[in-house]
Amino acid sequence: MKVTQTGSSAMTSGAGSESRNPAGQSAAYAYGKLAGRGNGRQSRDQSASEQGSNAGNIAPGDAGGQGGLSAHVVDAANLYGIPGDEITPSVEFAVSRLMGTIETLKGELERVHRHQQDLMRAASHDALTGLLGRKAFLQILENELSSPHLQYAVRSLMFCEISRMEALTQRHGHVCRDAVLTLFSNVIAGFVQPPHQLGYLGCNHFAALLINVDEQGGWKRAEAITSSLRDAAFDWRGHTVTCQPAFGVYQLRPGDTVNQALAATDGVLRSCREMDGARLMASTPLPQGRVVRR
Repeated sequence: MKVTQTGSSAMTSGAGSESRNPAGQSAAYAYGKLAGRGNGRQSRDQSASEQGSNAGNIAPGDAGGQGGLSAHVVDAANLYGIPGDEITPSVEFAVSRLMGTIETLKGELERVHRHQQDLMRAASHDALTGLLGRKAFLQILENELSSPHLQYAVRSLMFCEISRMEALTQRHGHVCRDAVLTLFSNVIAGFVQPPHQLGYLGCNHFAALLINVDEQGGWKRAEAITSSLRDAAFDWRGHTVTCQPAFGVYQLRPGDTVNQALAATDGVLRSCREMDGARLMASTPLPQGRVVRR
């Protein structure tokens, strides 16, 4: 009985059909060129067929440049190290998609960067006044006090308090209070501009770090702010509302800590506030039947 060796004949048939079967592994193409050895005519026919089918994926208007390719794709291919003679329609399409993806990622990165900046500003600035918040201002003050340049440079700390803010809030409400704080922050910001630092410490207190300004210069600036606030009164529901500030100025010294500088400036502010209150009591006549004990 004659037995046919089917396994060996199948292997022989498979090995000998590589050149006749372009779908085999030896018919793989790289940039439209046959990678292995085989029928040259079939290789050229299939390469042209693939290029023709891929050409339909190219967006209209991309033709031009080198060999009918778009100029920006050719430039990108050169940047990526792809030789010019290997830029087929398939490569052009892939490079175009890659460039589009890069542009999308660039846009997303810019959006994230802007969002981070907005978050940093929201964390360091007061939402109502737009000035530096308490934490950010005190950090700047601490950095300035720890700097060795303080031995040779002049720095002054100025406190400002809006007097009678509690009475104003009780009479006109919190909306009027916010309007007064906004007005005052805009006025004082006109006199404390970079490189000076201006912050809102909360309630009715403002603070300014004056660069290259001594104590006398700080008081002159405070007088200018007070004069400007006299002209900045506004009408609130038929009532004239004015800002009455009180100031305290202290020239920083080498070796001062943040708490020492704040306490010294606050002490000057309280002294000036008491003097202003004494002058106000002396100029206001007392009603009959009222006894003031000193």
